Amino acid sequence: MDRYSTHLPILEMLFKNNNINTVFEFGTGLYSTKLFAENAESVIACEMQDENWYNKVNEAFKDCDNVSVKCLIGPFKAIDHLAQIGYASGARFDLIFVDGHGDSRWHAINTASKFTDIIVSHDTETASYRWDLVDLDDTWERIDYKDQEPWTSVWRKK
Repeated sequence: MDRYSTHLPILEMLFKNNNINTVFEFGTGLYSTKLFAENAESVIACEMQDENWYNKVNEAFKDCDNVSVKCLIGPFKAIDHLAQIGYASGARFDLIFVDGHGDSRWHAINTASKFTDIIVSHDTETASYRWDLVDLDDTWERIDYKDQEPWTSVWRKK
């Protein structure tokens, strides 16, 4: 399995077993964004690291009416965008996927917990992403999938 797609079986399982219609994605990808486009009614996908990658992904999904690809380069712009739309409109998402900027994945999870009951993150074996700074209360449970590297983890409301 391609290292960039080890999260797909977990995401597919979540779509199969949950009513997921709205997705917010930190970090765009040809695998994940495609899966979300094919299975969700509405997807907001935020590229956080590379404008050239944003252009490639935006081009790939330009004809998808249910996908909005945003170029929000930097560790915090996409997190601020989620908070802005969440607090301004009361928006909630059925799933939030965290696979964006390495300096802020922990912060993306902490913020995402206010706007969803299911958070999925890729590369959770990478200690430099500071997973130790994830600060969710005891109403959340974390499940780690370590069968494939990189790992994928799911945080969900109990």
